[in-house]
Amino acid sequence: MAVDPNARLTYAQMMSADPNDPGHGTKTGYDKHKCRCTKCRAANAAWMKSYRIRLADMAEVKRLEQAA
Repeated sequence: MAVDPNARLTYAQMMSADPNDPGHGTKTGYDKHKCRCTKCRAANAAWMKSYRIRLADMAEVKRLEQAA
């Protein structure tokens, strides 16, 4: 099967080909562009940690409102 020389690369393909792409190390790079480099994984892990903290805080507020 021949590769089409006129085919356009997706941003994810360009990003994976360039380790210095500014999209690396971002939540968008991990989620939207499906990059799984170390920087993007770390960015996703940091975001998920803050998300879990926010969820716990919201649950605590709700629990306190119901108790009052």
